[in-house]
Amino acid sequence: MSSPNSVSTKYDQIISKGKAILHQEAQAILNSELELGENFYLAVEMITACKGKIVVTGIGKSGWIGRKISSTMSSLGIPAVYMSPAEGLHGDLGIVQKNDIVLAISKSGESQEISDILPTLKKIEPKMIAITSNENSTMGKHADIVLKFTIEKEACHMNLAPTTSTTVTLALGDALALVVSEQKGFTSNDFALYHPGGSLGKRLTLNVEDLLAADSYTFVSDDDHFQEIVMELTKRPLGGTVVLDSNKKMIGVITDGDLRRSIEKHGEQSFQLQATQIMTKNPIVINKGLTAGQAIQVMEKKQREISVIPVLDGHEYIGMLRLHDILKLG
Repeated sequence: MSSPNSVSTKYDQIISKGKAILHQEAQAILNSELELGENFYLAVEMITACKGKIVVTGIGKSGWIGRKISSTMSSLGIPAVYMSPAEGLHGDLGIVQKNDIVLAISKSGESQEISDILPTLKKIEPKMIAITSNENSTMGKHADIVLKFTIEKEACHMNLAPTTSTTVTLALGDALALVVSEQKGFTSNDFALYHPGGSLGKRLTLNVEDLLAADSYTFVSDDDHFQEIVMELTKRPLGGTVVLDSNKKMIGVITDGDLRRSIEKHGEQSFQLQATQIMTKNPIVINKGLTAGQAIQVMEKKQREISVIPVLDGHEYIGMLRLHDILKLG
């Protein structure tokens, strides 16, 4: 049976080792930052000017990193596909055209499967960018641009399993994709176009009026008293209601917090107050047509987070939107 001290020692050793691995991989990325220079600039310019697509290739763990890089590029408006070099030897090389760019990934630069497709790539004549730790490798010598990274060792305790090298490669791929996307003028509206599904797509594409609940049209009149306000907030528990004048124009907002503060300040006299004496004048509002993501920015950027906010169509009040209605998208 293990003693408490031995269990504690094992715990400390495991946590320490985990932290050391994360530190090692993070440091390798920072070292790659220092190495970034002219070749990265040239690679960004080449991809930005590309009239075709980016064909990412790599085998083994590098292949899985390549799949992620190609997926990231596609989501950011850079046409990209992944091609296994092994499958490329059996017909998939047909996906590569002269106006494409091949982004080849191999730590050693000597992966046999990539070396085997290089003669055919030379005949097709696409441009080629290599991500490798060996610029003088077979792959490096065939490339137009080499993005070289240096790592002291893999995080693996045997210095064998691709770990630090794949982390650095993925980070380099992210840097390429993001900088190129920005250079191409890719916007959040473009991003929404390629992400119509899921919570992210909904936040970017759904407008605030699409999120208004069936009971979101809550209001009290300017001459209503405390008791009538409480009844409205109880009937429609949205966390707040608006105050409308006789012309149905919004003149203020009353939240649950406003009621509590009124009681703290006026005590029993609160029950004699009218809505205009309790409400917050000139409240923050959002307009119809704003996206859910933009609404979150408005609601969260204030000194005190807004949990409920009126939605207007021009000058007409159409409903109360809760922050919860947006966050439940995911």
